[in-house]
Amino acid sequence: YVDLWVGTPPQRQTVIVDTGSGQTAFPCSGCEDCGESYHTDSYFIEADSSTFERLECDACYKGHCAKGKTEAGSSGKESICQVSMSYSEGSKWSAYESRDLAYAGGTHFEALSAEEVESAGQFPLYFGCQTLLTKLFLTQLADGIMGMVNKGTSYWSQMYESGAMSEKSFSLCFTRQPTASREGTEAGALTLGGTDARFHMTPLVYARNVKPSSGYFTVNLKNIYLQEGGGESAGTSSVQGGQYAIHALEVDPAILQKANSGHSVIVDSGTTMTYLDKKIGAVLKAKWEEITGMDYTNDAVTLTDEQLHSLPTVLFQFEASGDGANENIGDGTKETVVGLTGAIDESSPTDVIVAMPASHYMFYDEDENTYQSGLYIDKRSGSTLGANLMMGHDVLFDVANGRIGFAESDCDYFDVTGHTPPGNANGREGPDEQESDVEDRPPPSGQIGVSPGETDVVCPTTGCKMGVLAVVSVLVTLFIVYRRRYGYGSRPTRRDRRGTAAVPTMDDDFELYQEEIEDADDTAPDEEEDESSSHDGRDTKDESDR
Repeated sequence: YVDLWVGTPPQRQTVIVDTGSGQTAFPCSGCEDCGESYHTDSYFIEADSSTFERLECDACYKGHCAKGKTEAGSSGKESICQVSMSYSEGSKWSAYESRDLAYAGGTHFEALSAEEVESAGQFPLYFGCQTLLTKLFLTQLADGIMGMVNKGTSYWSQMYESGAMSEKSFSLCFTRQPTASREGTEAGALTLGGTDARFHMTPLVYARNVKPSSGYFTVNLKNIYLQEGGGESAGTSSVQGGQYAIHALEVDPAILQKANSGHSVIVDSGTTMTYLDKKIGAVLKAKWEEITGMDYTNDAVTLTDEQLHSLPTVLFQFEASGDGANENIGDGTKETVVGLTGAIDESSPTDVIVAMPASHYMFYDEDENTYQSGLYIDKRSGSTLGANLMMGHDVLFDVANGRIGFAESDCDYFDVTGHTPPGNANGREGPDEQESDVEDRPPPSGQIGVSPGETDVVCPTTGCKMGVLAVVSVLVTLFIVYRRRYGYGSRPTRRDRRGTAAVPTMDDDFELYQEEIEDADDTAPDEEEDESSSHDGRDTKDESDR
C-alpha cells in the first residue's frame, strides 16, 4: 500500500495500489464497524477538513443519486452520489462520492509542510467516502484502495488531468518482505509520472498493451519457459551465458490464442498471486514434473533453502511493443540483453522475458514452517499476472505509448533515495550511519537515453522528503499490506493485532481457494462493470449503480 494524505490539514489513509480497479476509496466517519481495529489509521473525518466537499446529485462523478448515509451522526436519508463495488466471494463496499485535496507519499508519520506539498503533486481528488465494508475489506491492514486502471476515475488519471503530473505513465516496483508492521514495512516504490532509472538493474524493455481500450493493462502471452535449477534473473539462463538450462512449454498455439482472447492476460498489482489458464497450466504441470521429478501442487510442502532455490524459475514471454523501442536497446545483439528473448526465441528476439523465481512464487508460512505455491494453474479461463510476477521488477505502465515496461530491480526505495525507513521499521541504519550511492548510481548497461514517458531524475537531498520527487514525477514508498486474493483470508493473527509489531503477510487459509474459485469463475460481469480477472479472492469486480 501507499500513504495517501487527504484534506486540509491532511489526514493519512493507506491504500492498496491496484492496476485492476478504477476507484479510490477508504472509510470515512459514517462507517460503522468498518475494521478500524485492523487498519493502519482511523476513519477519515470529513468535518476536520476545511477543503472537503460532498458531491451533490447534480454533479455525480461516477455514482448515481440515491438516499444514504454520509458522515457520523447523519440520518442515512441524505441525497448522495452513491458508488459501490461487490465481489464474487461476498465482500463489498459502499460509499458516497466526495472531493478533497490529496497527495501520495510524505513522511509516513506526519504530513508535509505547506511549502513541501506544492511539489508533492497535490490535486483535488474525487474519491469514495466509504460507509459500508464487509469481509476482506474489513480485515486488511490497509485502509482502502487506490484504483489505477486506464480510466478517468483512476488516481493517476485524475492527477494527470489536474496538471499535477506531466506524463500519462506510472511505475510500480515491488520488493518482498516476510512480515508487515503496522508502523510500515518497505515494499518498494511507486513513481507517478514516469519511471526512475536508478531502480533499474537491467534495461527497461517494453511489452505491448494489447487491449488498452479495455482500461486494463494486458499483454500477449506468447510462451512460458521453465529455467531448470532456479536463478533469480532472466539473465541467468544458459542461452544468455548463465548456468541454468531452459525448457519451453510448447503450448498449442490455439490454446495460447484462446487464453489471450477476451480480457486477455491482465497485469494486476491488486492480485497477490498469479493465475494461469488451466489449459496452459496442464502443460506447465507436465513439464514441471518432467524436470523436477516432483508433483506440482499448491498444497503446503516442506523445503530446505537449497530445495527452494533449486526449483524452476518460470519465464514469461510477452509480445514486444509495436513502436520498435526494444530495437534500440543494447549494441544490436539481442541475445545478450537481459529481459529480451534473444536466443531463446530467434523468431522474435525483441519480445520481453520476465522471470518469476521460486522466491517470488513460493510463500512461506512461519507458523507451520511450510511453503505454498502462489502460482495457480487451474483458472477456468484467462490469466492474471499478479504482484508476485511483478515482484523484483520496476514495471512501467506507459499509457501514452500503449506499452508496459519491465526492468529487473531490487526495488530498494531507501537505498535509491538515501532516506531513513519510517520509524526505522526495517532495522536499517539512518542516513548519518550509512553510505548512499544516490548520486553515483550509473544507468543500467545497454540502456540508451530516456524513452518517451520515462523520467530519469535524482532526488535532491533537500526539498525531497520521504518520497516526494519535485521534478517531473512523484516518487513514493510502498509498504507491505496484509491482504489475500482469492479468499485466502485476511483475519488477524493468533495474537492481538494491536499488541504485536509484526503482522504476517501470509496466513493459513489457502484451502478456501478451492472452495471459492468455482464460484468466482462462474460470475459473469455486465458490460459496464469495472472488473478484473482475479481480484482478492474475487474473480470479478462490480461497480454497481444499484
